[in-house]
Amino acid sequence: MLALNDLYKGYGGTPVLRGLKLAVEDGEILCLLGPSGCGKSTALRLIAGLETPDTGTITVDGQVIINTPIHERGFGLMFQDFALFPHLNVFDNAAFGLRMHGIPKAEIQRRVSEVLELVRLAGFEKRSVGELSGGEKQRVALARSLAPEPRLLMLDEPLGSLDASLRTQLIGEIREIIKTAALTAIYVTHDRGEAFSVSDRLGLMNNGKIERIGTPNAVYDHPKTVFSAAFLGFNNLLSAQELAALGIVVEAPEEKGVRLIHPSGIQISGDQGIAMQITEAIFEGERYRLQVSKADIQLSLSAPAAGQRFEIGETVQVEIDSRWVQALSESA
Repeated sequence: MLALNDLYKGYGGTPVLRGLKLAVEDGEILCLLGPSGCGKSTALRLIAGLETPDTGTITVDGQVIINTPIHERGFGLMFQDFALFPHLNVFDNAAFGLRMHGIPKAEIQRRVSEVLELVRLAGFEKRSVGELSGGEKQRVALARSLAPEPRLLMLDEPLGSLDASLRTQLIGEIREIIKTAALTAIYVTHDRGEAFSVSDRLGLMNNGKIERIGTPNAVYDHPKTVFSAAFLGFNNLLSAQELAALGIVVEAPEEKGVRLIHPSGIQISGDQGIAMQITEAIFEGERYRLQVSKADIQLSLSAPAAGQRFEIGETVQVEIDSRWVQALSESA
């Protein structure tokens, strides 16, 4: 449906996008995940038409849209700061884009009622936006983006200004709303949990390019690059020699580079494994976050807290499943 082909964009001589390539399928939610400054929001601005790439093309259904005006692209864009009009009520905020397009009054009434029902704000039509909670304001912003029936919906850190508990609540709702509306969407975030929860596919961005792309499960299980593993919070990056010192045999041990012991492949074992000393034990409710050491090699893992207590200095048996030891490349 949408394709970005070799997009380059810089500001003041500093490159932000460096040959970005990306395809978005019709009806999918694609999440762009990455740290601040990686270029994900810049990519959205280029797609929306708010800015023009230095080089490269953007196509929709095979047609180049670089010179297509913003209002003719038929895209919806939702920001984290709501961007609502404080002097307008909920209905008028949701209807704003439709009125700008000269839609007949009866159709505006029908469409706004439909989207307010979809975002669970039916009955809020006459409310002042100043009376709404943060979550309700975000629903109004989403309703306004949905009302013109965009062929592509773009969400730029839409939950970034909300507290953690409200974000958790709204993530599932946003995905459900987008799917119910049968929309194609690009969702930008720096939050890993948010990206995994909302996306059909996610593209992990680094330094203006896609570092890793795939389903959430595929990216989590096989990050493939050092950056991807580190960004996903995986700490157990070792050389083949360090693994050998722990008694772990790896394929092609003569190859240089980094190996990842995936979190799914390391656990505390009752009576077998590698004897290691606990150097850090942090209780997190249902689980402990542990740091263990042997021969100056440090490993991180978590363990269920139920019926167990871990203390610094204690020796535990650490079991590593070699099937979850993966070779990583330096970059994509």
